[in-house]
Amino acid sequence: MIKNILFIIVGIVSIALSVSCFKADTGDSARIEFYGGDAYTGIQHASATTSDNVRTLTEVTKKGFGSVLLVAGLALIVVGIPNSLIKKSQVSDSVPSNTPEA
Repeated sequence: MIKNILFIIVGIVSIALSVSCFKADTGDSARIEFYGGDAYTGIQHASATTSDNVRTLTEVTKKGFGSVLLVAGLALIVVGIPNSLIKKSQVSDSVPSNTPEA
C-alpha cells in the first residue's frame, strides 16, 4: 500500500518536473554581423553559428528530457493506482456484511 502511494507521488513529481523542463528557457540566438575586417567577420559568424547550434541542441534536449519525465511519471501513476484499487476491492470483498442471510 505504501509502495503504491510512493509510486503515485513520484509520478506526480516527475510530471511536474517535465512541465518545468518544457517551460525552460533556451536562451537567445545570435545575429550574424558584418565588420570591415574579414577576420572579425569570420570569427563573429563562427560564434553566431555555434550559438544557434547550441540553442538547437538545448531545444532538443529540453523536449527529450521533458518527454522522458512525462512518460515515466504517467507510467508510475498507472502502476500505482490500479494496485491500490485492486487491494481496496479485495479488502471490501473479504469483509462480511452485517445483513442476515435468509
